[in-house]
Amino acid sequence: MVSFSDTSALLPGSPQRVTLGLADREGVVLASPPTKDPLVFTIESNGQRIGDPLTVPAHTEGIPRAYYPVSFTPPAAGVYSISAAVNGTPVATRLQIRTDTSVVAVGDKMIPFDTPTVADPRGVELLCTRNPQCPLHDVTLREALAAGTRVAFLIATPQFCQQAVCGPVLDVLLGQKDAFPTVKMLHSEVYPTVADAQPNVLKVTDVVSAYGLTFEPALYLAGPDGTIVNRIDTIFDTVELRDALTKLAG
Repeated sequence: MVSFSDTSALLPGSPQRVTLGLADREGVVLASPPTKDPLVFTIESNGQRIGDPLTVPAHTEGIPRAYYPVSFTPPAAGVYSISAAVNGTPVATRLQIRTDTSVVAVGDKMIPFDTPTVADPRGVELLCTRNPQCPLHDVTLREALAAGTRVAFLIATPQFCQQAVCGPVLDVLLGQKDAFPTVKMLHSEVYPTVADAQPNVLKVTDVVSAYGLTFEPALYLAGPDGTIVNRIDTIFDTVELRDALTKLAG
């Protein structure tokens, strides 16, 4: 079992979403789940089970790899073990939960930002690395928040994504645009220029720094008052996104 989550964003004391995948014996992540049945996950820390076992189906709709979103509340910082059985074979992974994080989190206010737009790229070379360019660059994040609308703000870089899922999750978001007209959807890139996106450089945009992100992609969902009600990290499919947007739209 492998974790797609960046543990720097996980916190104790509140519900946390961890995305897990399965790999073969060589460590290659499986694109399709090896079983149609949901997996039953058990979470432990210091030899104590945390909550009840969680039954989670694989999520695959619109994305190139299967994943399992496991949500639980870690009571304290520490090392957590997550285990399951796949066709009778036990699999497990371990996570380190820290005491704090620099990542802007659920319950915080969105940070207003003059993100690049088609009309004013603000000196950023990489407005959108999707091909073709996505339509989610018509207004700034600051303008969307000032309008008092619900916001879905995706930080992702399809061309330079370290997780190789930024393009697919952006397409998943675009696929829901017409179904949720009351939610203003925006996309912002991770790197200002092609040179900044190189492995030996990795200079990020100001908005990535402002939100404290050390990973991509990240989707922020905020209500009309700008309060973050959900943050979906690293990977999501159409099913999980539709559910989150339905709750956001009320």
